[in-house]
Amino acid sequence: MASPTLLPDPTCLHLNLLEASDTAITAIVTTTSPEAECPLCHGRTARIHSRYVRQVADLPWMGCAVRLELHVRRFFCSNQQCARQIFTERLPRVVAPYARRTTRLTDLFTLIGFALGGEAGKQLVEGMGLQASPDTLLRLIRRAPEAALSTPRVLGVDDFSFRRGRIFGTILVDLEKRIPVDLLPVKRDFAKSLLTAKMYREIKEQGYTGSSTNVGRFLAPLRASKGTPRSFKAVEPQPETMINPEEVKKKRPPTALQVARWMTFTKEQRLGWQNDFLTRLCQADPLIAQTFDLMQEFATMLRERKGERLDAWIAQVEAQEVAELKSFARGLQKDYDAVKAGLTLEWSNGQVEGQVHRLKLLKRQMYGRGGFEILRKRVLQRA
Repeated sequence: MASPTLLPDPTCLHLNLLEASDTAITAIVTTTSPEAECPLCHGRTARIHSRYVRQVADLPWMGCAVRLELHVRRFFCSNQQCARQIFTERLPRVVAPYARRTTRLTDLFTLIGFALGGEAGKQLVEGMGLQASPDTLLRLIRRAPEAALSTPRVLGVDDFSFRRGRIFGTILVDLEKRIPVDLLPVKRDFAKSLLTAKMYREIKEQGYTGSSTNVGRFLAPLRASKGTPRSFKAVEPQPETMINPEEVKKKRPPTALQVARWMTFTKEQRLGWQNDFLTRLCQADPLIAQTFDLMQEFATMLRERKGERLDAWIAQVEAQEVAELKSFARGLQKDYDAVKAGLTLEWSNGQVEGQVHRLKLLKRQMYGRGGFEILRKRVLQRA
């Protein structure tokens, strides 16, 4: 990486004078190359036509804005067949044609836009003594080129929601390089939308004059009410009774959910009294003992990635009398290949979930501005 210098490109620029005011520093510079290349035919020439001055913004210095007063030249093209007879000299490492800021300042604004977005990025830019609107930062994100990525060997896929229950997307992650590969919009509520078009046409034939949006708005509460749980039965309050202090001292027994969780731990992960409790519980009920052994074996298979034991474990579950584990095993068989891959391969969807979490942070940071294109660019910028 090149060391920073006062001028954007000291190989082609010469500093003539520095002028300072209370709020800005102006550097008056001239070009030093004896000849220039025609941007159309790429022929080189030293015939100068005229000179002119460009004012461009540059990186700030100690909170003060820096402006370059560029004294550049126009040249005659030496190629008689070229359609462009006169051209201005190009400074690709300093400033783009017609630009009002240097290339390195544009790169800084682009980096700020990717990191913070529009509104937050504008505040940082102003704190540096510069000016850039949120729209400018978002526009630089759109113009930024995308890096060419190779086809991943191990691909992670997960869905996320732009608007809960309405608009969805899919993120693709290279699990080996741990970088996002692409972001795709997905329409998952297509069936619901078709049903709402169909109902809109039927009621429109009967004289309805409203829009299809209103039809969907009226149907939404009806769809939601189908999954509403029943309310609890009202119970008359019982008269208060005296609390026995001795009963308060007694330790509340663990719940079934707590015991089931202990069964998935290793012996070293459990406390001593938890191991004692499980030992007594298994001695009291053979069915619980069978469940404990099967859960321990499956947890070990999961921790040590022993997928080759899956078939034997499923057969053992089918031979036992634990109905809940039988149901669980049949569920595993419905997606057998994926389950066995998860118990065998080292890859998991954990890092994909992390990328989705980062995506949601970027989405909320954008305050609803920019749309899918900007969000995709910011997500893939890490690649």
